[in-house]
Amino acid sequence: MLKLVKNTIKDIEENDKLSTTEIEKAKSIFEKYEHVILSQGKEKITLQMAYENDEKIIVQLLVDYNDGLLAKINGSYADWEINTLVALYVVSYEFEEKELSEGIKYTRDGMKKRVLGERMDKAKKASIK
Repeated sequence: MLKLVKNTIKDIEENDKLSTTEIEKAKSIFEKYEHVILSQGKEKITLQMAYENDEKIIVQLLVDYNDGLLAKINGSYADWEINTLVALYVVSYEFEEKELSEGIKYTRDGMKKRVLGERMDKAKKASIK
C-alpha cells in the first residue's frame, strides 16, 4: 500500500489533479496539525484529521480491486482533494520505514473510538424493561 500512496501523491502533484495552491495548503495542514492513525493494514488505513477549530474528519484510504487507491471522508467516497492529500502525506511519512500489518491493527485511539461506537450501537438496540 505504501507504494500506492507514494504513486498517488506523485500522480496528484505532477498531473494537476489539484491546483498548486491546494497542494501547498495540504502540505501546510500536514505540518501544522496533529493527525491520528486510528487503524492500519495492507488494504485500509483510517486516520482522524484534526484542524484549528477542533473539527475532526475521518479519512480512509482503501486499496481497490484495480490496485489503485480510493478515499472516503466521513464514510462517503471522495475524490482526491486537500483532506485526502493530507492523509496520503501522513501515511507516507508515518510508514516510511515500517511494514503495514496483514490484518487491521488498531492504535489506542482507534480502539477507543471503535469500542465506543460499538457500545453506542448496542445501547441503541437494547430494550429497556
